[in-house]
Amino acid sequence: MATTTEHLEFVLEQLPPLWSIRSRKMFGEYMIYLNDKPILALCDNTVFVKKLPVLGDIMANSACGCPYEGAKEHYILDVEDYGLTERVLTLAEAATPIPKPRKKGEWGEVNSTRDGVCRPLFQYFRRKKYRRGRRPRRSSDPLGHEQ
Repeated sequence: MATTTEHLEFVLEQLPPLWSIRSRKMFGEYMIYLNDKPILALCDNTVFVKKLPVLGDIMANSACGCPYEGAKEHYILDVEDYGLTERVLTLAEAATPIPKPRKKGEWGEVNSTRDGVCRPLFQYFRRKKYRRGRRPRRSSDPLGHEQ
């Protein structure tokens, strides 16, 4: 079951206006950012907070659950409890670092799976002679294919 936009709007209205707050749709659900730090995950109409050491005492009596399959266990936050929500978000925002920007690859895309092993092959096929139906000469084949 996916999170509804009505529930997202409800959660955003319940958050204290102490930070710049934005939401982003990710992995089919929503991530809520406070000061550009990912603090809350909104999955299946439930608000999750990462289990941080600073939240152990405050959230000791709260329920726990996984936001999605394969995720680590998170605290479930009751956003209708305004006092608890404000204390949890203040501590979580102070303890969470701003994520580092991802580096871009040689061709502009995010360099996630391509490594030095694949790069020469990509460069070989990007040459002009392989564009739009032009046939390469076999004698200059760097892969060593026979004619």
